[in-house]
Amino acid sequence: MSLLLVAALLAPPTCRPPDLVKVAAALEAAPARHRHLLALVGVAEACALPAAVARAAHDRAGAPPGQAAALEARAISQAVELWNAACPGGIKLFAKLAAAAPDQRPPLFHAGCQLDRLGIPLPAPGTEISPLGVMLAAVVHPVDPALGPLVQALVFPGPKEATP
Repeated sequence: MSLLLVAALLAPPTCRPPDLVKVAAALEAAPARHRHLLALVGVAEACALPAAVARAAHDRAGAPPGQAAALEARAISQAVELWNAACPGGIKLFAKLAAAAPDQRPPLFHAGCQLDRLGIPLPAPGTEISPLGVMLAAVVHPVDPALGPLVQALVFPGPKEATP
């Protein structure tokens, strides 16, 4: 494998800032229950992501909420480098989350992924956090920290989701 190809495969994903601004603007007009899925698909379209991650974002938008965990776990397993860059707690974090009581999971997830570096506040107990959204938020945040509402829509699925 050529050195150029290896460098391209290891390069962090890039995004088109004007397209991210359009996604953020669309979120403002979208119903709360659709914002997370709109953010996932919008970022997948606006950024050059690993194929498995882009596919997961699109699949997630069309899947029933009960399949979210399986789709997101598959995306992480197929893009471990991106997950580890997005979440310093890495794969080991999932073992801690599985052993924790449900009300302890949000603060563990927040601390393990160091979400404060992305401007994500500590969530209330019971708040869901999207691992796929965390991966995409870590790609978007460095592009423009002013995209905070988009980053939050990626990380927090919000109210009961409905497919768009």
